[in-house]
Amino acid sequence: MDSFYLKHDNVSSYKAYRVLAEEFSDRFEDGDVNCEVSWKISYANISEDHYDYALLYYSGVRSFDRVRDGGIDVCALVFCQNLNETNGDYSNCGNRYSSYDTIEWPYIIEEVTIRANFTVTDSAIQYPNTLLSSIRPLDKADFEWTSQYYDDNKIVEKTLTLTKPQDRLLVFGIYGRDFSRDSGASWISRREFQFSLTLPKKLADRIHLLSNRRHLNKYLHTTEIYRRTTVVN
Repeated sequence: MDSFYLKHDNVSSYKAYRVLAEEFSDRFEDGDVNCEVSWKISYANISEDHYDYALLYYSGVRSFDRVRDGGIDVCALVFCQNLNETNGDYSNCGNRYSSYDTIEWPYIIEEVTIRANFTVTDSAIQYPNTLLSSIRPLDKADFEWTSQYYDDNKIVEKTLTLTKPQDRLLVFGIYGRDFSRDSGASWISRREFQFSLTLPKKLADRIHLLSNRRHLNKYLHTTEIYRRTTVVN
């Protein structure tokens, strides 16, 4: 895992809260993001090369490789390089140390629950986001992801709960996309985004780069022809 490149978001616009080894609960807000977070964390002796944790929360727009800007809503526990040495600079959160074998893991994440409310709309969708030091997601048996609707299905409460303690956790949080904030003439709706996940990869990539519905409908029609041809052949 040494020198493994992990793509890093620019988190300079994110709000951050230092996560300490304790039992804690509070509410955090930024724009459309309003999340209630609780955790129980313990630790052993802290070495020189280790990861601390911060809660990063943000509602706004980010760049996707400078191809286009997209709306996101985030509330997540994220690993950070030694925060004691960076004087509270959270820009290194999400950056890995180059030498994996020299890192010690003093923290044990015993419990985490992240709960956030979102307006139900075709332009927005939310997912759980988890990552271990092995660059694999958590096993589905190690967390719970639930949705509960209120106010005649106008509001949805998404809850992400850790069900098994972890000592190699990198990311644990809610990641949402709001396509109405995307750059371009129009946005791809939540239903169209979910449908595109079932398309052949090259075609799906093209759809995500398109900025208006006329071209989107053209490619969806092409996909139907592609599927029929595939079945016939």
